[in-house]
Amino acid sequence: MNLLRSVWMPFVLTDVALLHAILLFAASLFRSSMPAHAQVVDLFQLKDMAIQAMNESLSTKDSMIATMATMAQYEAFWRDADAFSTHMSGLRQFVEMRGGLSALGLDGFLERMMLAIDTNLTRTTGHDRSFALSRQSPPGQG
Repeated sequence: MNLLRSVWMPFVLTDVALLHAILLFAASLFRSSMPAHAQVVDLFQLKDMAIQAMNESLSTKDSMIATMATMAQYEAFWRDADAFSTHMSGLRQFVEMRGGLSALGLDGFLERMMLAIDTNLTRTTGHDRSFALSRQSPPGQG
């Protein structure tokens, strides 16, 4: 939990696309717990904002990779298989262009996060893993 506070949250605040994607995912989880008639958050507007910000800053930066992973989680949560596949395909390509998971920043935190997300998405969607577990990953991290 400390890494989330000390590393992840400051990192999220450095990039508007990542911030929008995180807000979208959090809002979708919140909205799923509300009655169907509750209009708490406009998820379509948040999704549009996240995608527009992604398109404006498309790069292979750590923040874009984290944004794509977050968007893939969102699409898996709402069971949009096409959008999920699109985000995962882009995520794999961007990670490859960076030189693999071990080349990601945040002192290995982003690699561990990608492996955890990949494992969770594999379980929830039934899709094959997108990333192979590396030998350097600590036990229980993927």
